[in-house]
Amino acid sequence: MTLSKHDQAQELSARAELVRREGDRLAARDLFSQAAAFEGIALREIPSEKRRTRGILAVSYAALLFKAAEYEQAEAEICALLASGLEVHHREQLRELLQVTWEEQQLARESMQYSGDEILVALRGGEIGVGTAPADVAVHFMNAFNLLAFRAAELDAGLELRRKGPPSHEIQSLLQARATQPAAGSYRFSIRFVEPAQGALFPEALSFRAPSPKRISAIVVQVLRALESDSPAELEQAVPRADYRLALIRLARNVMPSGSALTEVEVRTAFDSPGDAVFLRLDQRRKASEAIKALRPPSEEPESEQGIVVGILRGLSLDNTWLQIRPEDGPLQQIRTNPSELDDVIGPMVNRKVEARVHYSRKHQKMGRGTAQLIDIELLED
Repeated sequence: MTLSKHDQAQELSARAELVRREGDRLAARDLFSQAAAFEGIALREIPSEKRRTRGILAVSYAALLFKAAEYEQAEAEICALLASGLEVHHREQLRELLQVTWEEQQLARESMQYSGDEILVALRGGEIGVGTAPADVAVHFMNAFNLLAFRAAELDAGLELRRKGPPSHEIQSLLQARATQPAAGSYRFSIRFVEPAQGALFPEALSFRAPSPKRISAIVVQVLRALESDSPAELEQAVPRADYRLALIRLARNVMPSGSALTEVEVRTAFDSPGDAVFLRLDQRRKASEAIKALRPPSEEPESEQGIVVGILRGLSLDNTWLQIRPEDGPLQQIRTNPSELDDVIGPMVNRKVEARVHYSRKHQKMGRGTAQLIDIELLED
């Protein structure tokens, strides 16, 4: 039986998705372009009175043009379709496609493009609504996943562990992470990876391997999955380098629920099925803390007493190795930090409620100078 134009478009689109998953972006775009041509013919064959069918095919046609990276044609066709009397929800979908088409055109002018790889995140429970979330919660999680992604990028590039400051200009020029607009259904967003449209012009001049968005998103999800299952072996397999393993676990703990404001964080890559998602809940924070404790070097002062300081992180100077916490009752406490502390782990905690685990030198206590030394610090629910 001869396939209809729409069926041929769907078959080509399915093949294009498989090819894209294998990493051949140009071949995938060619197949998407062929699929769009068939879908366009199918759309033109549908009578105008069949508004629902026309709407479905119109959205499919526009999406295929977008996936084929034929942005100028996609823009023109979407604008024409928006004026053709489609149903409201189909026009809304087309407007969203038009918006991302304009974004791609802007990226193209900057010689950048979306890689097709992304980290999908959903926040649920507590104060999270359907498509809404408290502003501070939303900003925290978008920023925390962005920081986690850049650390994974530096690991993938084979760089030495960065102790302070932002990622290098070279890394940022090769890779960007952009948060997409939240979608309805819990509170969903994604970190989409942007990269140079033609790759590095002189890859041999780079002092490191260019990071791969696909590998980066896989590293992030593998770390979270290993913490979810409480598997040190999986953690070591995902991140063989101990220094990066500790850094990534500490950053991963910052994307885990810490109280009742939200109860679950779902994470997966763009190519994972919903069944492959990682689900982070409050008990995973304990597992992350235990993993951090296991990777920490033993205290240099074995004759010490440990304590907990809970309060608002009010001051921070990692260059000068100190931070300040104001407890709910009591004076501001200054705590010494290790020179190896990472500012992208602690920096986002400023003006937030934290719990710091510290140790006090017994010798210092006897001399009346019981200065606390930081062992670990984590966010608590405000």
